[in-house]
Amino acid sequence: MANNHLIDASVLAEILKERYNKEKCLDYLSSLKGELFVSILSISIAWHYSSDPETIEFCKDFLDSFTPLHLTKNDLYMAYELWNYEDFEDALQVSSCLNNNISTIVTLDKKLAEKYKSTLQVELIQ
Repeated sequence: MANNHLIDASVLAEILKERYNKEKCLDYLSSLKGELFVSILSISIAWHYSSDPETIEFCKDFLDSFTPLHLTKNDLYMAYELWNYEDFEDALQVSSCLNNNISTIVTLDKKLAEKYKSTLQVELIQ
């Protein structure tokens, strides 16, 4: 059975900003089996990096390959519990995974991976 994956904002930013690990991230995403989700929060961050028409077109096409995941009040409440005053965006991503039965989060964020490795499956792109 294939897993469902939430793609963290760090991966989207790496791709859209065309940083050092862009190709590694794209290859990793293309190897995943199962449905790929991206939170509305991450989409907002991705659009922040889309400043020119070419990047905007790429962003629109790229984000079409993911299922958007809306944040709910329950996600917020759970994030407050997980947060511990360290990176609330990470807590929101993790809570949305847990509340939507998404088994895995894919990230470049080592702190997220370390903090939440006992909470859900974290795939750290290295």
